[in-house]
Amino acid sequence: MLAIGAVESVEILAKANLATVIAGTAAARAAYEAVVTCAWMLAPNDSYERERRWMALFLDERAYWKRMSDEALSRKDSQETVDAIQAEVDRVHRLIDRVQPQFDSRGLPPMQRLPTVEDRLDEIGDRTTYVLYKNASQLVHPSIRSLRQVRDLASSHGSTAAEATYRWRTTPRDWTAALLLAIHALRLGLDTAVQKLGAGCELSAEFRQLHDIAIAAARTMVIADVSA
Repeated sequence: MLAIGAVESVEILAKANLATVIAGTAAARAAYEAVVTCAWMLAPNDSYERERRWMALFLDERAYWKRMSDEALSRKDSQETVDAIQAEVDRVHRLIDRVQPQFDSRGLPPMQRLPTVEDRLDEIGDRTTYVLYKNASQLVHPSIRSLRQVRDLASSHGSTAAEATYRWRTTPRDWTAALLLAIHALRLGLDTAVQKLGAGCELSAEFRQLHDIAIAAARTMVIADVSA
């Protein structure tokens, strides 16, 4: 559901304004990360191992609130603020403590925090899309790829060059990473749901056809933009 909502945001932003590519790419990246995490959680056939991976989210949550607590103390925030943050640390910690004995009784390894996206992709066998994911990340972060949306970097040091002025320079091609990543997120998500939860179901021929059409359209858009 998270991925579908994010992919819908990509469509809305792309139709609304060509220049919203950074926000659209961030939405596509969010969709992809949600699906990759879900696929990684469902990868094992053992239900207890799946639950152990689900608990990785809670370990990350505890680490987050612990860091917030340490920062609040270092800033000398009010005691009320410190207590509220510490209450979140304790809440998540109690939940983890209640679950841990169940895993211990099954002889499972200790719970660990969520691995990197790269490691999750390795396990689910989807490493071929890692380059696409990293390209999308470069556009989302305030880096050269994102700055190119508003400035001709080749002319940036020319004080009188009209090309160096700030203005939107987004082209349809800049949406390629967002579109391809969003399409792939939907396909990977549905593939995962069907294979792990679908009890022998398969993706419909209609969806596979729509997927192939969408991929071809995105690639054609790049070629057309380059030739133009």
